[in-house]
Amino acid sequence: MFEAERTKRTVTWPYWHRVIVVGACLIVTLLSLTSGWSLWRLRNDTLAKNERELSSISSAIAEQTTRSLQGVELLLRRAAVLTDVERVGTSSSSSTEFLRGQTGGVPQIRELTVADASGKLIASSAAADGSAINISARPYFQYLEHAKGDAIAVSEPITKEAAPQTDEWYW
Repeated sequence: MFEAERTKRTVTWPYWHRVIVVGACLIVTLLSLTSGWSLWRLRNDTLAKNERELSSISSAIAEQTTRSLQGVELLLRRAAVLTDVERVGTSSSSSTEFLRGQTGGVPQIRELTVADASGKLIASSAAADGSAINISARPYFQYLEHAKGDAIAVSEPITKEAAPQTDEWYW
């Protein structure tokens, strides 16, 4: 029989078709690179803007905290008058009222307590009787005991010894 020879056909594109395909690939590649670069630049601009805003906010918070602590320091210095309570013989109820009056409008202070040189509490703005509490072993008391001049110390968070059943933290 008759066998037909198969011929392999190769499809060749005309030159201008190849140019269009290569050009389209180049355009897509350039668009992708440009988009990626724009997104990277936009990301960096956003991060820089956020960093400036956070820096501004942190400066404002630091300034507000400094003002609050200055108010507390002023209050503590006014309350230092009570160091003479033991010598003058002022009653504990008038001392309590004086300390409550000092801390009344200051939300940063929950309780103001005065101790003598041995660490025994002599006056407090709290209603509870703190006569059994001795703070001489606490680090802030020991710091103040060895400090010179008008030193002020803020303690680490502690639980209130007068009411150990509560889980509230105090400084």
